Amino acid sequence: MWSSCLVESHDELFLLVILFDGHNMHKIAEVVVCNMDFSAPAWGKVNMIGDDWVFLHGGDQIEVSNYRASCSATEHRLTGNCIYFVNHIAIYENFLHVIDMEKGTEEVQWPFKDFVDPLRPTILDVIYRSSSTDARRVVSTI
Repeated sequence: MWSSCLVESHDELFLLVILFDGHNMHKIAEVVVCNMDFSAPAWGKVNMIGDDWVFLHGGDQIEVSNYRASCSATEHRLTGNCIYFVNHIAIYENFLHVIDMEKGTEEVQWPFKDFVDPLRPTILDVIYRSSSTDARRVVSTI
């Protein structure tokens, strides 16, 4: 299983692919980010998206990825060079996965614990709740 989306950032087109561990949609096995080289044309894998930039990806409906964006990390008090992913594939999961591109780690937060399953938070909730101090955090290497 996987989740993928296209994200525009700084006049570049990126392809974000989140691969799950087999059929376990709660465990992220790998994250691949590529950008389009329009002169080739071909996708090229990248290891960084920028120190002051983050990608936001997820959905508020099960199995429907209906938002993706890039934004300034500093402006929104987020950690740069990270992907903030709300898992829209798993039916009963309201976790926020913060994937650090540089460190190769995944931090699982639970800032949406007050949402009734299977409701999903909106992109604004991702931005404004991700730095919550009462979020449960689990960090692992992907």
